[in-house]
Amino acid sequence: MKLLVGTEITKVIAGGSNGSIIVLDLKNNSGDMFVLFIYCAWRISHANQVVGTSASDINNEKILSGIKCITNEHITDIDINKFNDFSLHISNDYQLDVFCDNTKKDVEYPLDNWTLCNVRENTCSTFNSEFKFIYESYNNNQSTKS
Repeated sequence: MKLLVGTEITKVIAGGSNGSIIVLDLKNNSGDMFVLFIYCAWRISHANQVVGTSASDINNEKILSGIKCITNEHITDIDINKFNDFSLHISNDYQLDVFCDNTKKDVEYPLDNWTLCNVRENTCSTFNSEFKFIYESYNNNQSTKS
């Protein structure tokens, strides 16, 4: 995750058929591209005010446009805790907080919490509902995620 510090958020995919899932396309100064899929609970704030959450009506145009305001911003720092929840500190006083709440318990079809893919290296790291990491190729991941 720390390799995302300094990357630019080039695209935010949210709303519509994605439901509460949010996807960030990122690029660093060397042109390396990353994709971050967030399936668990999340919150985007700006200047200590909540812009939107995974529980928000993400199809509300005001909320959706607020969420997409992080496009073209840069990740300035990342905090990760022992449960692999994380906060992306984003330029211009934005922050994306991610809370790993998808668990296998009592769920017939467990969901992943988040996946980070490195496009150039063709790798993806998924933090799943059993709070374990799964590693796979980006190309295989794309056929199941998109």
